[in-house]
Amino acid sequence: MFDTDETVPVPEPSPIRYYQQKLQSNFQDTFKVTTEGWAADKQLLVDIYTELYITAGRDVHVNTQHEVLQIDKVWKPSDTETQIQPRDIFKHPSGQDIPIRTVLTNGIAGIGKTFLVRKFVLDWAEERTNQDVHLIFPFTFRALNSLQGKEFGLAELIHFCIPETKDIPVEALNYIFTALHRFKLLFVFDGLDENRLHLDFDVNNIPSVEVTKSTEIEVLLRGLISGKLLRSARLWITTRPAAEQCELTLGGVNLGCQSSPPSFLEVLWD
Repeated sequence: MFDTDETVPVPEPSPIRYYQQKLQSNFQDTFKVTTEGWAADKQLLVDIYTELYITAGRDVHVNTQHEVLQIDKVWKPSDTETQIQPRDIFKHPSGQDIPIRTVLTNGIAGIGKTFLVRKFVLDWAEERTNQDVHLIFPFTFRALNSLQGKEFGLAELIHFCIPETKDIPVEALNYIFTALHRFKLLFVFDGLDENRLHLDFDVNNIPSVEVTKSTEIEVLLRGLISGKLLRSARLWITTRPAAEQCELTLGGVNLGCQSSPPSFLEVLWD
C-alpha cells in the first residue's frame, strides 16, 4: 500500500487517493462487463476470463481446466516451469527483491492476452491486487496506430486514448509525471505485434523528451518504452510471436524471430 496522504497540488490540492478512486471507478465501468468473440450480449469479465499459465520462457499456456477459447494447438507446461499469477508479473523470477521496470508478455494470437490485461486492470480497480500502484494507463497499439505523425504531451495522449482518465486534469497528470519519485505508475501497451508506428529503440538514436511538451507520438513512445522518459514508471507490453512476418523490430532485435529481447526488457513472461 501507499501513503494516501500524498497530495497533488494542482490545479487544486487533492490527495492522490482521490484521483486513484476516480480512475478505479471508471475502469470498473469499462472492464467489469465485456463481450467475447461475436457474442452480442455483454457478460461479466470474471465469468469468461480464461486463466493462463504464465511462465518465464517462450510460450503462454491455456489452463485447459478452465478453457473457453478454442486454440488449435495448446502447449502444456513442463514439470520444470513455474506458473506466475498475473498479479506477480512485476516480481523478479528469481524471487529476489529486484526492481523491474519493463515486462514483455508473449503469446500466440487469440490466447487471451487482451483479456489478461483487462482482468489485471479490473483487479486493481476493485482493489484486489497491486495496490502499491497509484495509477494505471492501459494503451493499445491498435489505437495508437491512428495517431502516427501527430504531436502530444504525455498527459494529452493519455486523455485522448484512455477516456477513463477524464477526471484527472492535465495539470495534475503533469505534476505526477514530474514528481515521479513520489508516485508509482504503470503503463500497459497491449498488442505490440499490431504496431505500425516507426519505433526505433536504438538507444543512441532516442532523443531527450520533456514529458509536458508536445512531441511526435513516435518520439514520445520511444522515450517512454526505452526508459529515457519516466524512468521510474513500470511498463507492461504484450505481443505475439511474429515468426511468419519477422517484421517486429526493436533496437535491431526482432521479437518474433530472436531469442533475446532488447536491453530495456528486463523480464519476459510467456
